[in-house]
Amino acid sequence: MRARADRSFLDTPDFRKAYQLSSDQTAMKFYIEGIKCGRCVQKIEALENKILGIQSLRINMSTHQLEMILDDKQTSFAKAID
Repeated sequence: MRARADRSFLDTPDFRKAYQLSSDQTAMKFYIEGIKCGRCVQKIEALENKILGIQSLRINMSTHQLEMILDDKQTSFAKAID
């Protein structure tokens, strides 16, 4: 069994400042490797309804970028990505 990676860096002020969308600290853009089809996009975007605190997930298939907006009172980026 593999140990889980430490993703706490996603919630540090420096990381958020570098990768947040505009001035909104609850919106961030991530690069997602391996997206090959619309079904991949659907599976990832379906997580919006399964993970408490995620308000929006949108993937641009051509750039492989995921835009995530969350309610940081309910979750964090590190927890949502895990």
